[in-house]
Amino acid sequence: MKYTGKYKKMADNLREEGYDEPTIKELIQYEIERDNYLKMHDITELEAARVWQQIPEDVQRRILKNAYCVKCGSTTFTEKYNLRNNFLGIQVNGYCSKCGGRITRVVEISES
Repeated sequence: MKYTGKYKKMADNLREEGYDEPTIKELIQYEIERDNYLKMHDITELEAARVWQQIPEDVQRRILKNAYCVKCGSTTFTEKYNLRNNFLGIQVNGYCSKCGGRITRVVEISES
């Protein structure tokens, strides 16, 4: 089976560790189901939260005021948001402070 993004990386790592394809498929399916559950329930991933905490608070505030709502054009998140790992860094998911529409902002994290 072909995987993309983090699932491809996960499959490659599992292959390197010697796992067979049926086991890899089962583990990746579990991860996909877990990710879908987290998305549906607005739950923050622990590793993403750790990365977020390393960002200075003033920069966090600027990030939360620099998104774009396709419904109304507002640029600010409400207080309720969650953090997820993304292949570029972390992804901030939340709601528009003006209309309540869902908005997302990706924060690129360099590995230097």
